[in-house]
Amino acid sequence: MSPALSPVADWLQDRRHCGRRWQAQVQRVRERIQAALGDMPEHPEITELLRGSCGCGIGIEVWGLGSESCFGDPVEDEGGRTLLILFILFLLLLLFLFLLFLLFLLFLLFHFILLFILLFFLLVIFLIFLLFLLLFFLLFFPLLILLIFFLPFLRILLILLIFLFFLHPPLPPHPPLLPPADPSVRPQDWQEIVSLYEKENAYLAELSSLLWRGVSYEVPALRRQLCQCQQAQQELERRQDECQLGAAELRERFLGSCRQYGIAGEDVRRELLAQVQALPSLLSRVGDGASALGDAIELYQACVAFVCDSPGAEVLPLLRFVATHGNCSVFRWRTGQEPLRLERPELQEAPEPLQQDMIDWGDFPTEPSQGGDIDWGITVEPSPQGDDGIDWGDGEKGQEGTITVEPSAQGDGGIDWGDGGGQEGTVTVLEAGTEAPKGIARGSDALTLLENAETRNQFIDELMELELFLAQRLLELEDEADVVAMSQLQLAPPVLQGQSSHRVRAQLATTRELLGQLCSRSVQHLCMILASPRYVERVTALLRQKLLQAELLLAKKDALAQKRHQALAEQVALEPKLQQLQEKIKELQKLIEADISKRYGGRPVNLMGINV
Repeated sequence: MSPALSPVADWLQDRRHCGRRWQAQVQRVRERIQAALGDMPEHPEITELLRGSCGCGIGIEVWGLGSESCFGDPVEDEGGRTLLILFILFLLLLLFLFLLFLLFLLFLLFHFILLFILLFFLLVIFLIFLLFLLLFFLLFFPLLILLIFFLPFLRILLILLIFLFFLHPPLPPHPPLLPPADPSVRPQDWQEIVSLYEKENAYLAELSSLLWRGVSYEVPALRRQLCQCQQAQQELERRQDECQLGAAELRERFLGSCRQYGIAGEDVRRELLAQVQALPSLLSRVGDGASALGDAIELYQACVAFVCDSPGAEVLPLLRFVATHGNCSVFRWRTGQEPLRLERPELQEAPEPLQQDMIDWGDFPTEPSQGGDIDWGITVEPSPQGDDGIDWGDGEKGQEGTITVEPSAQGDGGIDWGDGGGQEGTVTVLEAGTEAPKGIARGSDALTLLENAETRNQFIDELMELELFLAQRLLELEDEADVVAMSQLQLAPPVLQGQSSHRVRAQLATTRELLGQLCSRSVQHLCMILASPRYVERVTALLRQKLLQAELLLAKKDALAQKRHQALAEQVALEPKLQQLQEKIKELQKLIEADISKRYGGRPVNLMGINV
């Protein structure tokens, strides 16, 4: 017969093996156990039994131990050891009786007549005893095993009996008015507990309930937790790889940007500022390379004069000047004279960001002014006529750029606000800036033509103009079928007619090479750094942001690795629990099958559907 797994308890109730109210009966058993534990002596095996380690599904609070079930952490089965010790003692007793029998035979060795009679009776008694022992084990051993391993209360009763009659410690002295406690109360309590637990086979119903709960809920729950741990490990490992790849990509982009700037990337700000020192030599090489474009410039000049019929028009003035004089100063380009001294503007490094935000309130005087007026920073000096005036500049005496105030009609030497009838004041304002002494180049005039942003842009425009002309001229020379162009060039000057495609192609390559050097990314950034030192801070922040993002990804990878280790540790902790739970369920299955089989005359019983 094969009762299904889900209705095991219902099947037992339908077959009248268990009562309908076995749960209430088990609850009463637990209450009686709680009451019996009040004066019970502490014993390690009883403690382990009540902790739920021997297959019983009853959890009880014992001396601070938590309530557990049979699916708790398994420990060594002390009950099995006790049974084995008792069985060994029984065998030793049989061996002792057999030795006494041999000694008795030796004692009666000289009495042959009585010897055979006594030997016959002793052998008969011994055979009867062995037969009785064999029948006892054949009939009661399965029930004894079931009761010993799955009804711990019987073992507790046995332990209490041994404890009372053999190992009971001396009781503490009682007050003289109170009688001593009856030591037989404890075995009676546990005998009653065992009888209640055996009544209507409540233990079998509870074992079936524990089996069903383990198979239906606890094993699937542990498997789901293990599956979640494994999925979490796979997901975290995938995210770790993504973070690693992202960090490597950001670092590679950082190194690529550093290569574009021509730096190593160890100290971005310092290396960028060091690159600016090499910019003048680079621009000088570009200016020297422009000297090779003299013939191309003359060719363009002749073509413009021939096509536009304007012989006096000059084309590409700045490019022509650089090709002739090199990358000279702006002062020479503007004035045509070589400066006596160059006072270049110093490259001021942008200050480091302040660590703390603070407001500079300036230095205020501790004493108020005598007149109570506000000092606006304006100095009033006497004019050449002896009147008071306001000097708005720092030029020489009589230099333009000053504001002169004529005296009013009242002669008080004050400022004429336009409400008087005196002379009107004249104001002459020139261009902003300070005039340098003659022959000295200051400020932007001290920069070279390719360092100054305005002249550099003009130089690049003229180079591009020359490039387009040479490219168009090369196409005309290579296109022999253009009859119109050939007929037009018959009247052109010899400079235009004597050009070959090979020479024009070489001039075009030189022009494009110079443009490539000036328009490269590194030169553009160096020129921007030279024009604005704060640009260094922006570039440094941009590059450091990539490194910071890479470091954040690496930190995220470490956090994911820690979570992955936690998931792995949880999986390692759950796997033994699942294995122990499966072993307990299989053990419960065998015991339930054995108990049901005993009730049906030893017929084989299989609980189907237990797949753990």
